Amino acid sequence: MKMTMKNGFLSLTAAVALAGPLAAQATDVRYDFTVNGGGLGPLGNSTSSGSFSFDNSIIPVGGGLVTGTGLLTGLSFTWDGVSYDSTTANTGGLEFNSSGMLDGVNFGTSCNAFGGCGVTATRQDWDISGFTFVGPFDSASFLYSVGDGQFYTGSVGVSPRLVEAPTPAPVWLLGGTLIGLAARMRKFKPLQQPQLVRLRS
Repeated sequence: MKMTMKNGFLSLTAAVALAGPLAAQATDVRYDFTVNGGGLGPLGNSTSSGSFSFDNSIIPVGGGLVTGTGLLTGLSFTWDGVSYDSTTANTGGLEFNSSGMLDGVNFGTSCNAFGGCGVTATRQDWDISGFTFVGPFDSASFLYSVGDGQFYTGSVGVSPRLVEAPTPAPVWLLGGTLIGLAARMRKFKPLQQPQLVRLRS
């Protein structure tokens, strides 16, 4: 089966169309935070560090509040001897300023899709909330319980990490695909126009 230059061009176009979405992948944005248990209670003056991340595709154009329980793509935090991740604690909401920078958070162990998070005094529970992030390092409030029927308050320092660049693999994949197809197309010649042959009578 012969392949014409036209068919080769169509194959190249299809490859570009398929590889394009691979190159335009979303990026995880990560923040580090440090929690202090406050001056009172069984965990007073205790500290713990953690990090959280979200996909930059959720940032609304022009900024604003995004609510939902599954906005965090990653979470690493240990408090009161319990380790939490994005399956055991997640968001109520994330807020962004007009430049698309994170301007506030609300996440913890008991959040709902409407943006709210709560703490139950009879179990290990916590919530980090604050909508005042305007600088490179800002604070939020930390409300927690150790299951003794009491609520305790502390503070949270939040610091953004550098935005992680998307993996270069899709770009190399696209480049390799284009080079390979271009080399392959050079092997194919367009079909010759049929020639009229005169028959001797």
